[in-house]
Amino acid sequence: MEREDWELNQDFKQDDSQSLGKNDGAVSGDDLENFVDSKTKDEHIKKGAVDLTTGNPAKKIIMFSLPLLLGNVFQLCYSWTDAIILGNLKGDALLFGALSASMPIINLLLTVVLGFLAGSVVVIGQKFGAKDYTSLKRCYSTLLIALGVITVVISVAGFFLSKPLLRLINVDSSMIEYSEIYLKYYFAGLVFMVAYNCFSQVIRSLGNSTVPLVALIVCVLLNILLDYALVFWVGMGIEGVAIATMIAQFVSALTMFIYVQTKVPLIKLKKGDLILDKRLLKTMLSLGIPSTIQNACACVGYMIINALINDKGDVFTTAFGLGNRIDELLTQILNSFGMAITAYSAQNMGKREIGRVKKGYFYTMTFMTVLLVFIASLIFIFKHEILGVFINLDVQNSNLDIDRVVEITSIFLNIYLPSYLLIAWMTVSSSLLRGVGAAKLAMSVNMFSFFVRTVSAFVLDEFFTYGIFFASPIGWLAGFVWAFAIYLRGKWKEIYIDRHERKFKKLIAKK
Repeated sequence: MEREDWELNQDFKQDDSQSLGKNDGAVSGDDLENFVDSKTKDEHIKKGAVDLTTGNPAKKIIMFSLPLLLGNVFQLCYSWTDAIILGNLKGDALLFGALSASMPIINLLLTVVLGFLAGSVVVIGQKFGAKDYTSLKRCYSTLLIALGVITVVISVAGFFLSKPLLRLINVDSSMIEYSEIYLKYYFAGLVFMVAYNCFSQVIRSLGNSTVPLVALIVCVLLNILLDYALVFWVGMGIEGVAIATMIAQFVSALTMFIYVQTKVPLIKLKKGDLILDKRLLKTMLSLGIPSTIQNACACVGYMIINALINDKGDVFTTAFGLGNRIDELLTQILNSFGMAITAYSAQNMGKREIGRVKKGYFYTMTFMTVLLVFIASLIFIFKHEILGVFINLDVQNSNLDIDRVVEITSIFLNIYLPSYLLIAWMTVSSSLLRGVGAAKLAMSVNMFSFFVRTVSAFVLDEFFTYGIFFASPIGWLAGFVWAFAIYLRGKWKEIYIDRHERKFKKLIAKK
């Protein structure tokens, strides 16, 4: 296998030399325009970017993953702030419910935007790994223009269609007006949220996960302060937390933009740099659309299971929601390492370091396994105390059987905790496929997992009281087996190489 990888690398590098005219000792004027001297390369790499194609793979992945993990935890805190503030607003549970009712629409929106971004920045990471800085900057400008147009369309449509969208998901009439207020503010400030995520994803694809973390921490702290001030001091309701969110996202987006323009010369935009490259846009869409579809499937799959749970009554709904609070924490670990291996594999595949990509995959799988076993064990041992953080276990509520809620949640956790290894392995495997440019293969993994999980949910729910809790683990197992089979087959190694060869054949044909 190592011999095969070495031969692929050598053939790939030989194609580069032949295409650049190095065999006859001549370099064309067009090639010289794309050439950056080594000193400039070093300067670009040191300023605002981290080269993941050199150094110890294990150390690189760990150091890159830690800021991502912290950032995702803060992102979770950020999403909880509005709910906690409203939940404690003079005991008004209606506003808390109204905010929760708008979350499916917001989550689906975030899924679409982040899915497109995740696929698009792979191209940027590959260009960085290949040291093709001219194309990298053009990718960046193309992404900004395309994402800007998409965001404006979604913002305008969402602002005027907020109430119809809420009616579509059967939001109760008692809270729909409040939900509409929150959604309208959210859509009005959507450009700030998208801008922050765009800058953050691009910076991460260049190997720098620390700066986005700092910007996110500032955003979270500012949001908490503004939430408290607008709700408790000014006396505003749900519109207060909506305005606070919009202002905090504006500050974080502005912070990231200033950083990029002043500290990252590699993608600093100057007059005339904002160009839409149709060829690069086509490439980014080919990676972004599959990523968007697979993320949307995951979101829809969760909504289907949630709907089936809701049919079982308020006790099951509460228990499932309580279990999902813990699920959110573990999911942040998966997402962090998934983003890390995507950026790592994108850069190294851009440099044609196939062996290094495989080492990174092995190390990431090992880190995830050890970390999840440790954390899941702690949760299992202290699950009663952890559940007490979210609800008061001593309250006897005649309308809600707390003991029954805890019992169902414990069953949920007993099933899910051992199964997180399956989704961890599936996430790492599909993220690697996305990073090397095999977006359609990555999509097939998640689509297959979604299909198996959905079918299992409907079938098991008919025969077993807690059968639906097994649906996701079964889907994760199916997805991992599919992803690992793709990895072992090795087709992913050829996709980037084939694309590279086609590109240079077109250039030679034009000459």
